Amino acid sequence: MTTTNSEKRDGARMFGKLLQLEVRKIFRAKSLIVLGSLAVILMVIVALLATFVKGVVKDMLGDGVENVSSEEIIESLFAPVSAANREEAEEYIKYFEDEIASIQERMKEDGSFRYTYLSQASALLGGTASTTYYYKSQIALYKDIIKNGRYGEEIPVFSDATVLIIAGIGGLSAEGFIMIAASIFMFFIGIYTIIIASGAYADEFTQGTIKIMLMRPVTRNKLTSAKLISVIALPAAIYFAMVLVATIFGYIAYDGAPGFAVTTVFNASVVGKTTMSGLTAASVFENFFVIAAYGILAFAVGTLTKKRFLGVLVPIVVYALGSVLNYALIGSVTFNNVAAFITPYMTTVGTGMPGQSFTLSFIMYLVYTGLLVFFTYFAINKRDVA
Repeated sequence: MTTTNSEKRDGARMFGKLLQLEVRKIFRAKSLIVLGSLAVILMVIVALLATFVKGVVKDMLGDGVENVSSEEIIESLFAPVSAANREEAEEYIKYFEDEIASIQERMKEDGSFRYTYLSQASALLGGTASTTYYYKSQIALYKDIIKNGRYGEEIPVFSDATVLIIAGIGGLSAEGFIMIAASIFMFFIGIYTIIIASGAYADEFTQGTIKIMLMRPVTRNKLTSAKLISVIALPAAIYFAMVLVATIFGYIAYDGAPGFAVTTVFNASVVGKTTMSGLTAASVFENFFVIAAYGILAFAVGTLTKKRFLGVLVPIVVYALGSVLNYALIGSVTFNNVAAFITPYMTTVGTGMPGQSFTLSFIMYLVYTGLLVFFTYFAINKRDVA
């Protein structure tokens, strides 16, 4: 039977009303006030801390820094790469290629070396980045220097996100401040998302209201879609609103360098350019994907088990377990590692996990979230709620 345009419009309107209903269920003015107040308090704390350490950081950068522009200070935080001529660039390439071959050969022949190397690369605290990932990034950089004839240039390279933390907490960059604020917002909005997502269906089953919901002229798939969209969209709107406020405050309180150009090596192979604004945007949107991933996990667990507390508990356990697995050398495809799949691969050090890449992280992100969503829809359609 063919669906007419009128029927499609009616269906869209009905779904819109259903979505509004689901948003009203989870929206609480008190929660919004608490989150907003918390955001303001956190921004003030970060601002006060930045003011406190600003002098210390500037002292570390050298005398006379007061007369140096914000862009020059930020540039000093990035690791420069240069080659005087083609011969020097080729020497660097050969050196890094030989180092990669040596590491791979030793890992094949010496089990103790393999374990030591992977332990260093996988350590959550105080560990080193994946050496081969770094070497591949350097090879890509020097090949780009040859390709574009950029001999003698001091090319600022985005090597590690730490420089942005220094720039933000030291009050040296509005963009760094925004990134730090957004990361803090991600943590609290992430918890909020887990709480509301875990109860989206679980509370309906506990209170018995699911029967009433299914008596309406709406399919189970549409009901599930409305709930899923609402528990992701509402926290996302709050998160981006907070980031907007932090952005306005950041550019008022601190010097910005939005157009400062930085060279990036994407996925240890593709050399490109971005700006401080681009790095900021990438970080902000990556935080959103992390929030969405844990929201979907909480939604799925809460729905499948009909238990809200499990929907809250499991994401926390998953995060903690992923951190432990980093030490066990098998953390490259854990949920919390693949959720952050953008900014690490714009650096020359990656995630620090051996074998990790943007492609692997992105695919695993889609696999994890896709399976969670699939099993949720499947369970709701098959479940008897009579």
